[in-house]
Amino acid sequence: SRTCHRLYAEALAQRLRQQNRRMKHEERLGRHIEASREELRKRISRKNHHRAQDDRFRNPGERLFAQGVSKREQFMKKVAAKQRQGTEERIQEWTCPKCTFVNDLKDLTCMRVTGRAEPLMDGVT
Repeated sequence: SRTCHRLYAEALAQRLRQQNRRMKHEERLGRHIEASREELRKRISRKNHHRAQDDRFRNPGERLFAQGVSKREQFMKKVAAKQRQGTEERIQEWTCPKCTFVNDLKDLTCMRVTGRAEPLMDGVT
């Protein structure tokens, strides 16, 4: 019977220790969650403050639409710049009339048809 009482007391003590650990863990989690919520509130408050200063838009939809248009315009400018660059590169090439090979502008004769007897352009052999 003494053994049963001792085992029961040990099990009860272990259960109390587990409950204490669980409660401490839940308290830590609660503090962490509350701190995270407070940080989120601060961030939202800062964002709303900046948005409130921008009075060009009547509602968030107009602001988001304007941001989307702005990003699209920036993208289209980049695309146009790349296309212009590609055009400049293409101007520096010529196509052989005999074999349709694309050569560099600096090449006087076709790189595929070497040793040509007939000129590519007037006065160039």
